[in-house]
Amino acid sequence: MILVTPYVRYFPGGGGRRGPSLCPKASAGAGAGQGLAVPWLECPLGGGNCCHTFFVFHRTGLHLKGQRQNLMTTQHKALGIPLPQADWPLPVWTARSGRYVDLVPLSVDHADLLWPAVVAAPESFTYLRYGPFTHPAGLRALLGDLSQRSEQPFWVVIPKGGVPQGWLSICDVFPKDGSIEIGSIWFSPELQGTRAAREAIFLLMCHAMDDLGYERLVWRCQAQNTKSFRAAKNLGFTYEGTWRRAAVVDGWQRDVAWFSILKDEWPHHRLAMHNWLVADNFDASGRQITRLGNGPVAT
Repeated sequence: MILVTPYVRYFPGGGGRRGPSLCPKASAGAGAGQGLAVPWLECPLGGGNCCHTFFVFHRTGLHLKGQRQNLMTTQHKALGIPLPQADWPLPVWTARSGRYVDLVPLSVDHADLLWPAVVAAPESFTYLRYGPFTHPAGLRALLGDLSQRSEQPFWVVIPKGGVPQGWLSICDVFPKDGSIEIGSIWFSPELQGTRAAREAIFLLMCHAMDDLGYERLVWRCQAQNTKSFRAAKNLGFTYEGTWRRAAVVDGWQRDVAWFSILKDEWPHHRLAMHNWLVADNFDASGRQITRLGNGPVAT
């Protein structure tokens, strides 16, 4: 006859002994001649909350797990990808330079140089929470606010040999989750779609993923913003889905589309962007020869 006793500590080579103060727990590979028991108070779910149900077959030493096993243990169910890192550094707000563009920490001092591009394109602020502006004082007030955000650094975008044509930021940084976003971008129509514009974003992508080592890089835009939606795809971001009616801007409910690049995907996209930005990829008039990720440009 085989005796089955719940909540028993099994001793190798012999019978069991009742141990109500013990919280026996099955271990991977436990079998005949082996056993494991965890004192009740040492169990992660102890103190009256433990739900381990564990039986010992005295004669055979077989360990059976009851149906009410602890689903939170990683021995029985994967919870994702384990990470040894528990915290990531914050962005560094310093000047950055590329082949076609310079990024300089944004300040109120850039207002006068930005004003001609800002006032000439009021429609370019449609999908932002600020603007358009009818007076330089409004722009100066905005830049004063943006440049003082300690947790959201902004840079002004200056094409090589030119004047400031926009700004962008690193925002929604979650250093405990390894997640970081590039957003609150305003580019003048003259800057949009150029090598300088893409390189400006690329410089911050490299800072987030290479310098700081984040696990997830986020791009978010209003779903109705077709230009931003298309830019995310061109830059290599994967579309994750749309939050319906997730934001209210200027009295309109807006859907918000989410995109991301993950750490293990980043090397591929970094190489693609690097190759697209080389000087040989553009003809004498500055026209691209090979599209980013889409092969040669049709002639």
